[in-house]
Amino acid sequence: MRRLLFILFAVLCSTVCLAQPQFGIKGGVDINHLYSEGNANVVNTSFNVGYTFGVTLDLKASEQFTVQPEFNYLHLEALNDISQEKWKYNYLTLPVLLKYRFKDIGFGMYAGPQLGFVVNASSHLNGKKTDIKDLTTKNDFAAVAGLDYRFENNFRIDFRYQYSFFNTLKTVATDNYKNQNRVFSVTIGYVFNCSKKS
Repeated sequence: MRRLLFILFAVLCSTVCLAQPQFGIKGGVDINHLYSEGNANVVNTSFNVGYTFGVTLDLKASEQFTVQPEFNYLHLEALNDISQEKWKYNYLTLPVLLKYRFKDIGFGMYAGPQLGFVVNASSHLNGKKTDIKDLTTKNDFAAVAGLDYRFENNFRIDFRYQYSFFNTLKTVATDNYKNQNRVFSVTIGYVFNCSKKS
């Protein structure tokens, strides 16, 4: 994990000198599905709505490519369809995205890795809240891909999908058991053109 953090930091630093930074803010909703698969104790979960907000930094690497590191807060929920137990997770996420901006139009497409860190986690059943942070994997690693559209007034709408590779729980029933987040997010944001001269 330390090596991955170093690599992400190196990529960010290597682009700053050539970049024209643009700072952005955003917020919106996410739809989470806790994907479960295995030979035993498979959990069936519904799609649940949460929320997300954060900040972005667009670093221009070339005419049509930018590197976009972000710092986001992500609230996820999952409901066990059988027991009606609901789990709530709050993450701080650090994606580093490579974006291609289509020339002369507002559309862009991007992809990249994302690190996640659990802030808190809780279980809710029959009106009782239980802290389950100690049972939850502290870190998450995911792949992120999406599309955005930037309007002429610098507002931006973003659609993205997050595919997590780490199990949500520390302990699993079998070696091939999976319990991972799948998240679709829609956010609206605003980009401040820091490099624009008055």
